[in-house]
Amino acid sequence: MATLGHLSNERLAQHFATCTPFVWPSFHEGFGLPVHEALAAGAPVLAADTPVNREIAGGLVTPIF
Repeated sequence: MATLGHLSNERLAQHFATCTPFVWPSFHEGFGLPVHEALAAGAPVLAADTPVNREIAGGLVTPIF
C-alpha cells in the first residue's frame, strides 16, 4: 500500500495499470470514481459489496465482501 499524493492523469493511469489488485473497501462512498479508473486501466479490483460497486461491475463478478 502506498500514498502517492496528487498524480497527473497519465501517472494515475500508469499506477492503476500496474497494481495487483486495486482495493476499494469503502461502504460509504457515493460514487466510486477510483473503481472506474482502475477498471479502465485494466487493473483487477476488489471492492466492497455496495449497490454502486455492483452497478459498476455490471454483473460481471460476484461480490465477496
